[in-house]
Amino acid sequence: MENFNYDLFCEKVKKLKVLLIGETIIDEYVFVTAKGRATKDPILSTGYISDERYLGGVLAPARHLSEFIDEVHVISILGELNTNSEFILSQLKSNITFEYFIKPDSPTIIKKRYIEPAHYQKLFKIEYLNDEVISDDLSYKIIDRIEEIKDDYDLILINDFGHGLFSDVLVDYFSKSNKFIALNVQTNSSNYGYNPITKYNAADFVSMNKTELQLPYHSKNINYQDAVKKIREKSKFKEILLTLGKDGCIFLRDKAYNSKSLVSNPIDTIGAGDAVFSLTSLLSFLKYEGYLISKFANIVGAVAVEILGNKQSITKQALLKYIGQTNGMD
Repeated sequence: MENFNYDLFCEKVKKLKVLLIGETIIDEYVFVTAKGRATKDPILSTGYISDERYLGGVLAPARHLSEFIDEVHVISILGELNTNSEFILSQLKSNITFEYFIKPDSPTIIKKRYIEPAHYQKLFKIEYLNDEVISDDLSYKIIDRIEEIKDDYDLILINDFGHGLFSDVLVDYFSKSNKFIALNVQTNSSNYGYNPITKYNAADFVSMNKTELQLPYHSKNINYQDAVKKIREKSKFKEILLTLGKDGCIFLRDKAYNSKSLVSNPIDTIGAGDAVFSLTSLLSFLKYEGYLISKFANIVGAVAVEILGNKQSITKQALLKYIGQTNGMD
């Protein structure tokens, strides 16, 4: 089989120009020690240790990409009530252009998780968001801006977290786009069942997990390979990557390519899907062999789950180290 030349890959992607569209999310991790059940109330008592803030949402894949390519442009929305723009801009590398529109009567999305640090056990989460869909007027303003700059970019990555940015107007616009569209439509606790991949009907590359595949079938008991083929047949999705956690992944192009997981003890799976989607979409755009795309996706996932949330971006060195540890990608 053909070897994967990592240096050549890095050289190829370096000059690509990528435009990302999606919701901005700030991830807050509050580290606490569990003291036990409170004596007067049926609640868990904890002691505060520390807290950290990371850039999530569309800015997580943007940061991963910025380690590999020269020019990343993000179009997003922030909340009118508390933009957090100074913090966001302070965390971005110079090769990331961040452009945002304001969503009225909304905060910038914050997801706060309380973590027991010994085993990174998540105790509970609080979300600050208004997930009402943006107005058609704001949708057309975003489209007008995309139309102005889209020809300067090689591919567009859609990061749809289901928190109100992707109106019917925007979904229809991207489904009809003549640009290379990479699509990630996420299912999470806030949008469960309300943000299906099937709301889009066309894309060049789609990344999804098994839950996001199960929902359109309304069943947990499906054959994943057959189901992903049917999704592709019913849509205009040219290529689909299905991530299956500990069971690896399936990449579907002209045929299905299966690859085994490289992970045994993940630290944190939050953000891993964003990393896999963003970096694997580059291989799809460059038309790498299907079996290499499936193997590469698992390597990215293995590196990503060793990082706490979106605290750090995936670097060239981290991937190279893992490729070396796994005897390359032959």
